[in-house]
Amino acid sequence: MKNMKAYFRLLIFSLLIPLFTPVKAQQKPELSGYKSIEAKLERWTKYCNDLVDANNYPLLIIAAKQGTGLCSHTNNYQKMSQFAYFTGYGYEYSNNQYEQAIIYYEQANAYALKAHSLKDEVNALMRLNYMYYSVRKFSKRDTLIQYIKAIVDTTKDVYSQAILNGSIGEYYLDLSQYERFISYKLKAIDYRKKMLSDDDGSNRDNIGISYLQIVGAYLKMKQMEKVLEYLDYSKGYLKNSREGEAFMYNDYIVAYLSMNKPDSAQQYFRRLYSKMGEADSLYINLSYANRSFADYFLTNKKKDQALQYARNALRFAGKSEDDEILMEANTAMGKVKFEQGDFKQAIVFLEAASVKAYHFDREIYASIQQKLAESYRAIHDWDKALNHYEIYSRMQDTLYAESSKRTIAEVEAKFQNKEKQRQIDNQEIELSYAKSQKLWFIAGLSLLSLVAILLWIIYRNKKRSADELDNKNKTLAELNIFLDEANQTKAKLFSIISHDLRSPISQVYQFLKLQQLNPNLLTEEKKAELSSKIQTATGSLLETMEDLLLWSKTQMNQFKPEFRKVNVLEIVSECLQLMQLNSEGKKIRFKNSVSSDFFLETDPYYLQTIVRNLLQNAIKAAPEGSEILIDFEEGMGKKYLSVTNSGGYFSQEQYEYLLANKHSGKSLSGLGLHLVDELSRKVGAKVIFTETGNPDLTRVEVIC
Repeated sequence: MKNMKAYFRLLIFSLLIPLFTPVKAQQKPELSGYKSIEAKLERWTKYCNDLVDANNYPLLIIAAKQGTGLCSHTNNYQKMSQFAYFTGYGYEYSNNQYEQAIIYYEQANAYALKAHSLKDEVNALMRLNYMYYSVRKFSKRDTLIQYIKAIVDTTKDVYSQAILNGSIGEYYLDLSQYERFISYKLKAIDYRKKMLSDDDGSNRDNIGISYLQIVGAYLKMKQMEKVLEYLDYSKGYLKNSREGEAFMYNDYIVAYLSMNKPDSAQQYFRRLYSKMGEADSLYINLSYANRSFADYFLTNKKKDQALQYARNALRFAGKSEDDEILMEANTAMGKVKFEQGDFKQAIVFLEAASVKAYHFDREIYASIQQKLAESYRAIHDWDKALNHYEIYSRMQDTLYAESSKRTIAEVEAKFQNKEKQRQIDNQEIELSYAKSQKLWFIAGLSLLSLVAILLWIIYRNKKRSADELDNKNKTLAELNIFLDEANQTKAKLFSIISHDLRSPISQVYQFLKLQQLNPNLLTEEKKAELSSKIQTATGSLLETMEDLLLWSKTQMNQFKPEFRKVNVLEIVSECLQLMQLNSEGKKIRFKNSVSSDFFLETDPYYLQTIVRNLLQNAIKAAPEGSEILIDFEEGMGKKYLSVTNSGGYFSQEQYEYLLANKHSGKSLSGLGLHLVDELSRKVGAKVIFTETGNPDLTRVEVIC
């Protein structure tokens, strides 16, 4: 059965320790004979539980909502939780109304929290785990599992541990992370074994079914020896469960057929038939067993035998009145007819299977659409063939998108397991080596104890002297490196001061000296002109001092970035405001295409300094009246902040040459680009001067 996991869930739930004490009567109780509201609520709870046992889900929904109404004038949150749970359960099993079921299960969980009833909360969480998977709410399910894990880590309640570890296992089973599933399922089994002393039989059955779930995982991994091992474990716990034994026989059949042992599979096939008796509840298992043989013989090109078993599978599926089993049996018949070349009959069965396949399993639905397309193509009905191919293609795209996360998680899990195994192997090698060394050392001491002691003393003294000398050499080397770095930093500092600070200070000094010697020599217009130049010079001086201060800090190991979420537009806007005087002096316009929706995880001060220096260099290089473009793009998993200006092309080779030329004096732009390089490396960014194809354009990108 392809959806064996779903049947396990149903069977497990029916075998759980009863949540509430059931009664045998199914007749609606008369509450007028009960004096207290507590007695009425308890009686109504038993009535709802009895409807669950009778599988009367439409009436269960009505009764559970009436029970909620009885709670309207009370603060009995535990009963509110139980009635909400009953309502959700009714919707879940009444035509699979999963969305409605989720609403009430979530209410049940909320009321259980208010009532501080861990058992009721656990029951609601267990169903929500399955419901979120059924409606593909994977994000909600991930959050739910983290919450369940937190409970597992803190509670000592055995029942909660048994249920919740099983639920976590189900989560990893659906992700195809079978090793994790098995680990959590075995924990759940251990807790259920602790509950066996006061068990009514349901826990033994549940342990057996849990072993069968582990069998299903090993079937997926094609580890047949493990399959048989855990099937043997399950035998001792399923003696009183007719349905459980039927599932066990199904798994034996699948295992032996997978091992190409049809004779062994036939033994369990006959046992399954012997379990049938006069009851009809095993039609599902009989249909599945026949379908397993049909698949086996079809794979081995024995089409007549495959047809015989497929017909039996379809016959039992019809008697089961189970839509999913009937869908799978029709699918099997359709495939057999297709392989026999009877395409028209194949279409009849596949169309019948297609009606409800999407609801039960979209992978099966996709495979049916593919087979229908091939069948219609074989009878030259091209329009219908194309239609089914299109449906198949859309389904494949959808299934691929949904499986991506699971695939990634599975790969990560497998990698982690391999890495752990590698570490274990290395530790075993190290332990083995250490053990042999220890034995050798003891043997040597027993033979040459005196010589060994003397050699050890000599060695210890020499090693101590060598270690002291080595430590002093290391300290001296570190001091030399520190002094060399300090000298280089000092050389850089003096080269910058001699070039970039000296020029603007000299201009200011000359103007002031001229004013002192002959204040009337300059006209007001000339004074204004010189004043403007001095302002520009002092502004440049201030920028240089700021860059110099920041660059000096970058030479210290303690100067580290502080990362946080930063709006890129805000940073660029602040830098443009700082550059306003410089740009207005050259009548340069800025075209800022950065959207307010763009964010980076970085240090805002580092980013502002990088952008300001790049804009400053762009302004200097750009001719008067030109335009500087600022843009931000995302693609290929990267984010790109770019500045483009005219006025000559500055290449990546020039940039790298400038950075490599560490000992030469630097201009302002040189210091700025060194600062840009150092700051960008500290925040994990990369600065690239890209090819523009235009000898008049320079484009620089900050890649984050």
